[in-house]
Amino acid sequence: MGLIKDRPNLDHFRLRIEGGNSDSRGICWQFLKGSTRFTDGAGFRKKGCEGMFGEFRVAYMSTNNGFIVRDPEILINKDDFEGKKKFIRLIQRHEVVEMLEIGLRMKDSKGFVEDEEGYVENFGCHGVALNEEFDYAFKLGIADEYLKFLEEKAFEIEDIRMRKIFIRENNHAFKKAKRRFLQKKRG
Repeated sequence: MGLIKDRPNLDHFRLRIEGGNSDSRGICWQFLKGSTRFTDGAGFRKKGCEGMFGEFRVAYMSTNNGFIVRDPEILINKDDFEGKKKFIRLIQRHEVVEMLEIGLRMKDSKGFVEDEEGYVENFGCHGVALNEEFDYAFKLGIADEYLKFLEEKAFEIEDIRMRKIFIRENNHAFKKAKRRFLQKKRG
């Protein structure tokens, strides 16, 4: 397991991940979490972000037995959390987990399809991130309130099909996290 964090200049950060995936997750967590930048809605759109709440940008480079995360940036739109700042850490967790899962799957050469434009689709990584997001919400005791917040925010999504997907995937992740939470509680 190696960790390289070098700074040739202030705009360049690099993290080398090698070894087992469970070890990699722990090392990556603090590094990626530290790459979060908060902005308002105008700044979010100016950076080319089209999603709701947050997005991440990163370059991955494969190595013989791992991968390098280069120049990671998580962008969080503070305006989406008006009066609900406590939910920001849930979105931040989602983005970190999704970014990390993509890298780990690249390291293991699984779960990716490249389209004709070279875009790599991260099958399953978003779902893993949603599960982690809701597990954390239950741990903090704010899962019910968070789901209600997301359902209200869903009405800001103009595309009805995308709105339905957003509601469905969040409800599904909530139910799975609730089952896990109750099972843990029972022992």
